[in-house]
Amino acid sequence: AAAMQDVSGNAGDARLQPVTIDATPPTVLIETANGKRFFAPGSSCDIHWTVADAHLDDNSVTLTLNDGATGQTLGENRPNDGWHTCDLAGLQPNQTYTLTVRAADAAGNAADASLEFGVDGLPPVAGIRILEGPANGRILLEIHGDDDGVGVKRLFAYVRRDGQPWEKIGALDAAGTLLYNFPGDGRFDFYAVGED
Repeated sequence: AAAMQDVSGNAGDARLQPVTIDATPPTVLIETANGKRFFAPGSSCDIHWTVADAHLDDNSVTLTLNDGATGQTLGENRPNDGWHTCDLAGLQPNQTYTLTVRAADAAGNAADASLEFGVDGLPPVAGIRILEGPANGRILLEIHGDDDGVGVKRLFAYVRRDGQPWEKIGALDAAGTLLYNFPGDGRFDFYAVGED
């Protein structure tokens, strides 16, 4: 402690006040729980975030959702718990949205992180056609798919023999060919389904 004296000669100890200078904003990271970026209409997505700062204000997190034209606040002055379930029920399908996490430290420095995700309401369209055969007990099939939403993730091929139940005969990660070994005479129907 430092000694102080006033003009009348009174002496006392001066109290020192420490000052912390902080000009560094927090570091903010955001991600969906499973890394997905597209969701079905009416579903929900779990958002995880991390905020790092030596002087973080404990209840400084704000979550906002924006569709490019309008925004809405999902939570203000939230604790930095790193978790939020975003209800997508009211969001329009076939549109992209931006979710932003903003955090501030005790010195007023702020930072945010955003991620874009889409609500995809368009099913993929898949097709199948015979390229070769039937010959020697084999049929070469071409399978293709298209999706105006997020793209085709997988393509599945099915066969039905003589009106029996449909049977899955293969799956592809992209458009391509599939060789089907048919088990003898009969009527064979084929169809393909895409998954996005």
